[in-house]
Amino acid sequence: MEQTINADAARKLTGIIHLTDSISACQRWARSHDIRSTVITHVMEEVGLGTTQDISAELQPSSIKKSPEQLTTFIKTFDQYINPFSHDLPMDQLFNIASGKGATPQVEKFLLSIEEIGNDQRETFITECSLDINTFERTIKKTPIHNFSSEIKKKKKVKIGGKDQKIQIQRDLFGRMLGISMNHKLDVLRILSYPITPVPLALCHLDGVIYKTAKSALAKCLEAKIDHNPLRYSDVYLIDGFFILHAMKEVPKRFGNISKRFLQMITKYPANRMDVIFDQYWLPSIKDSERQLRKEAPLINYSITGPDQTRPTDFAKELKNTNFKESLIHFFFHTLDK
Repeated sequence: MEQTINADAARKLTGIIHLTDSISACQRWARSHDIRSTVITHVMEEVGLGTTQDISAELQPSSIKKSPEQLTTFIKTFDQYINPFSHDLPMDQLFNIASGKGATPQVEKFLLSIEEIGNDQRETFITECSLDINTFERTIKKTPIHNFSSEIKKKKKVKIGGKDQKIQIQRDLFGRMLGISMNHKLDVLRILSYPITPVPLALCHLDGVIYKTAKSALAKCLEAKIDHNPLRYSDVYLIDGFFILHAMKEVPKRFGNISKRFLQMITKYPANRMDVIFDQYWLPSIKDSERQLRKEAPLINYSITGPDQTRPTDFAKELKNTNFKESLIHFFFHTLDK
């Protein structure tokens, strides 16, 4: 409405911007805009110059041919994305049709109550304008929007002097410890018997981040102590399913083609039996700290309803999402069984 009134005010024939610079005149013109529009519409209808909607336009041969094509295209989109009318989706949660991600409780609350929020802000604005007429000219505070796009947070890497800054222990730490021991009559030797860092340095860094190393480091240490000859043949292959997914290059755009590519990659090994294993970490576990660093959302569900559904743009990033991996594995089981 505001943009429409501003555009109408700038017109040379019907506007007011070229006639006066008075703020009061512009305010009277804006407030009487709906009355003038009603009068003009009534006059146009009385003299027979009013325009009405042509309801016969949809019966033209071109429109009759175009409508089924649009309906077919609309139905095909459900195959590319998730079907919002599918019985497989939980009835008590909202899902993003394009990506298949479930909405967080904050997003659900905002989207389901957006009409109520807008009406409350409208009533508040009218009340404030009735109490103070200058409120109409003031800037309206922007309402924070919570939707699927707002959940995507951009990470910014800040470097000072081209180097990553590290948390250092304060140099006056021992002086503060001495002052505390004197005020509270504590033995300094007793205080020094405990680590002076927030966490033991044998397990974590100074900032509390746990020490990490590659899982293959243990295997290399064990292999270095064992002499073995390469096997001539193998009867059974144990394949890490997630390793195959991470090693997949040029990932297809649809989940059905991804399952076919996955099957091709695991059947290339020369063995009569192949067991594909997908590991899973049950809560709570040591993996929880890594999930927090990745900023995963364990409460958000992910739904894959068909082979024609389009995969997320960043497939490697979604493989770090626990719920996405579970949905993908269930989809593989149902697809490969058929």
